[in-house]
Amino acid sequence: MTHVDLGRIRAFVAAADARNLSRAAALLHLTQPALSKQISSLEEDLGVRLFDRLSSGVELTSAGHDLLERARKLLLQAEDFRERARLLQSGATGELNVGATSMSIESFVAPFIVSFREQWPQVDVRVTEGGGVQLLRQVELGNLHLAITGPRAPHLVFQLLFPVRLVAVMTSDHEFAGCRTIELRKIADEPLLALRPEFTGRQLFDAACQISCVRPRVVFESSVPLALLAMARIRCGVAIVPSNQLIEVSTLAQVPIVHEGKSLGQWLAVNWHPQRELPAYAETFITKLRASTEHTFPGQQFSYAPPVPMPGE
Repeated sequence: MTHVDLGRIRAFVAAADARNLSRAAALLHLTQPALSKQISSLEEDLGVRLFDRLSSGVELTSAGHDLLERARKLLLQAEDFRERARLLQSGATGELNVGATSMSIESFVAPFIVSFREQWPQVDVRVTEGGGVQLLRQVELGNLHLAITGPRAPHLVFQLLFPVRLVAVMTSDHEFAGCRTIELRKIADEPLLALRPEFTGRQLFDAACQISCVRPRVVFESSVPLALLAMARIRCGVAIVPSNQLIEVSTLAQVPIVHEGKSLGQWLAVNWHPQRELPAYAETFITKLRASTEHTFPGQQFSYAPPVPMPGE
């Protein structure tokens, strides 16, 4: 192989994604012959055929499948290189892509961003909302710089923020409303209102039930915590939500769930990819967010309950 340039790598990835040379050429603002020439040139240099040309389009060969992810990584590394050059040229200017759950955004991320922007007005903080598993995956793919969720991805590194307990939420006249804590086995017999399985809090709850040989009676699922609270308010069941969810306490009671002598929950953390260089303002974002939540954080009122296990316990 004599030479592989990013333009030809980009053409290869675009054609693989589109599975059609005409569509890929349009996306890259090229003519189809020009795109075909780039791909043929790349195949010649590599010494392997990347695509089977079919009447319906193009399909990756086995060699093409093998090289596609490596090609994507090359493009990501090139983008990292350009980002670093832009930072060196312009200083503290750029984008910071942060992912968080709706609970975290509402309770502490959005207020923190207001103060962060006062110090870094040239940084465009873009927030993506989603479930914890989805957000960690987006960090792994390079679509997010940071994900504020539980540290549950083995290939990422993290900075712990504060513990998040799973709490049972019910009307203030419910028989469990006056409890300081409630055992998992006791709450499992209630009609439960739970987050969908893509949320890490739900996964923790399900795992604890499985270990305890408990079959929870989930009667309603939602990806919107406020929907769970609305259903709890009209006595449709007991909602299971993380303690970083803001709750109107005048109509609802909250009780931390306990399992095997510890609070059921996890530590919230800022997660990032160790092989992707973070811009200076991302490192400052992490440091200041940790400082702002060190003494005041959502769910702090439940500190009387048993501790939440640290990661790895």
